[in-house]
Amino acid sequence: MLSANDIHHVVGLLYAATGNPAKVITLGEKVWDAASRTKRDVDVVILTAGSAAIIAAEVKHEQRRLDVALVEGLCLKFIDMPSITDRNIVSSSGFTKPAVANARKHAVRCLTLRRGPLRH
Repeated sequence: MLSANDIHHVVGLLYAATGNPAKVITLGEKVWDAASRTKRDVDVVILTAGSAAIIAAEVKHEQRRLDVALVEGLCLKFIDMPSITDRNIVSSSGFTKPAVANARKHAVRCLTLRRGPLRH
């Protein structure tokens, strides 16, 4: 079983392997939150090469699928961080359908890490 820290490292590695040239991949980076006027922790932050894009991912390792309340809270956190241009939530347990719908409304991608063979 992967620890929560292992999951963060795997997410960083997967982003690096996507072929999108990353300038810097940082785990546990502080990003400016305009609403609270503070820097807040984001699990994975990727600065892309050749553009001003900042890719962010919040990573969750829960026993159950992420519900709409948790996902909505993360979406609102991302909204308050205007420097982030690409928003993602990564879960090792999946998402409920209402959670995915809410994330889509806020332009946040829901990604699930699965263990074992690919399902078709």
